[in-house]
Amino acid sequence: MFGLVDTASEVEELDIDVSPIPEPESRAPAKLQVFIARYSYNPFDGPNENPEAELPLTAGEYIYACGDMDEDGFYEGCIKGCSH
Repeated sequence: MFGLVDTASEVEELDIDVSPIPEPESRAPAKLQVFIARYSYNPFDGPNENPEAELPLTAGEYIYACGDMDEDGFYEGCIKGCSH
């Protein structure tokens, strides 16, 4: 399950040492960050234009964010054992 994570208000970053899997030289290694949801959040309860593109969160749940934060403060992320 992929979606956007608003790290500014919904999650708390954890300090976890993650060793990257070696990647071929043609691709840059993926940046993985782990967050924990501080609050529960249902994207369908708000004024979102595309709530299906956001992750519903449960307080205390781990969120795995891939890549860098975008210009709006969001990440691509997944919960509950996603795969790419």
